[in-house]
Amino acid sequence: MHIDGVRTSDYSDKISDYIGKEKALQNEIVAAIDYRREAEKAIEQLPTAQYDLLYNIYFKGMDFQTVASRMDRSYSWVTMTHAKALKSLKKVLDEKERNKDEHH
Repeated sequence: MHIDGVRTSDYSDKISDYIGKEKALQNEIVAAIDYRREAEKAIEQLPTAQYDLLYNIYFKGMDFQTVASRMDRSYSWVTMTHAKALKSLKKVLDEKERNKDEHH
């Protein structure tokens, strides 16, 4: 069938493509939300200062200087604590992974 010189199957194909793309984006959004929740749970296990620092940087999008100012700390404290927090976070995630492997 033709509508204004265009085959209706062309419209049908375009609609199917759009629906497919929308579903793929929805799946990506759900996965991103799950990753965010997992990351939040992991950093919640860190000492308060490390949690605050990582949350402000990675979830609120603050730069190191802003975090230093907000936390009333020096820039060098933020850089050193950031490195320590990432090491602590790696331990938390490694432990979680070990526990997951033991239960499977």
